Amino acid sequence: MGAFKFRPHSQDFWAGLLFLGLGLLAVYIARDYPLGRAMRMGPGYFPTYLGWMMAFLGVIVCGRSFFLEPKPEEVVTKWARGPLVLMPLSVALFAVVVDNF
Repeated sequence: MGAFKFRPHSQDFWAGLLFLGLGLLAVYIARDYPLGRAMRMGPGYFPTYLGWMMAFLGVIVCGRSFFLEPKPEEVVTKWARGPLVLMPLSVALFAVVVDNF
């Protein structure tokens, strides 16, 4: 295990931040839903607990990136802007077109 070092070019760092952000977003969105109990779950039970588990996983994955040296193929060198723009655009285009076909 390596020494503590900030490694922003590690895939684990970015994946951990993504999990942490999505988990906290799910908890935030589900905050007004009634939670219920384990025997009688409300509509907020699943997204709240799943969001907390996802955030916990994000902390673990992101924390590992501070101690483990990434392999050369795991280093993020530059962002691929094409797929980053085209993927959400294709989903939005599908949502607009799906009712017309």
